[in-house]
Amino acid sequence: VRWLCHFNIPTALPLNKAQTDQDAAIKTSPLYEARTYTQVANDMQVPEDHLRRIARMAMLTGFLAEPTPGQLCHTPLSAAIATQPQLLEWARFITSFSAPMVSHMVEATERWEGAPGEDRTAYNAAWNTDKPVFRHLAEHPKLLAALASYMRASAQSEGLTVRHLIECWRPGWEALAARQGVLVDVGGSAGHVSIALAQAFPGLRAVVQDRPEVIRRAQEGMTFSVQGGSIPVVLQAHDFFTAQPERPEGWECSGKGDVYLVRQVLHDWDDDKAILILSHLFHALRASGPDARLLLMDTILPTPGAGSRTEEGRLRVRDLTMLQSHNSHERSETQLTDLLLAAHPSMKIKQIVQPFNSLLGVIEVGLE
Repeated sequence: VRWLCHFNIPTALPLNKAQTDQDAAIKTSPLYEARTYTQVANDMQVPEDHLRRIARMAMLTGFLAEPTPGQLCHTPLSAAIATQPQLLEWARFITSFSAPMVSHMVEATERWEGAPGEDRTAYNAAWNTDKPVFRHLAEHPKLLAALASYMRASAQSEGLTVRHLIECWRPGWEALAARQGVLVDVGGSAGHVSIALAQAFPGLRAVVQDRPEVIRRAQEGMTFSVQGGSIPVVLQAHDFFTAQPERPEGWECSGKGDVYLVRQVLHDWDDDKAILILSHLFHALRASGPDARLLLMDTILPTPGAGSRTEEGRLRVRDLTMLQSHNSHERSETQLTDLLLAAHPSMKIKQIVQPFNSLLGVIEVGLE
């Protein structure tokens, strides 16, 4: 798949449906029009022999088809890759970024023997670097661009769509907007989650916090509607390993019960750093009034064998990805509870919601 995506083979095939035989008994008609291997190889400037052999291997997984000998056509799977750029970027990222990490897990274990550290990962072994993944990516624009494209594609997937956060905590968002509280999106990147929430709940205001370089890029890419104020979202540079800063003028702590959102952040960090992040948020919660809440949104690992193998497998893959890239991990409910208690004993889980089809659960935390 990496070879096929790298050389853009899916984009070289027709997307119009083939003429099918009217006889319903004939079930061998291709779904899409076909081209010869020679035509595709010439257009994409690849060896025809390589194309034929690699495509035939991919066909065993339902990716591409050979309706008649010597001809190549789309299947619904390969057509989706060709028509949805975000899926093509996703496939490129998985095969060029994730696959090398997976194949270097043995080397990472042999070299560092499970020692903690962001620079002792399968990613480090795969790319022969002593820098943590984000610092290394910052120095390699092509890899960073691939990651950004992957994140955009993932955000549109059913498992990670922001719709789950909107719907599963709808009463909380409505109450926050009604009391004129503020959403603080900690580690919120370019603010796409906060923007979606502000659009879904009129009156909701949000402050998006992230590293200075992330905020700079976000400001450059923000739409006029956000910059002009029709969507009440502001950006603020902040290191979440430090205390919450004073907010921009007009967005100060309301004392009416602000909500702090930490979405897909804790899983990037080991326990000590996750506890540090949470300890700073404890002080922020205490200053924000009795109705203040912390929402953690991350993968919640199930008890082994408690659910379907398919669903558990999706979550275990995410856990191993965190191990291979950050030397961190996804966590179970018990592990998340332990983190909160270590940050401060008064931090208590109020409820946990696991939206249907979501890879992420929502943990609502308050103070007692």
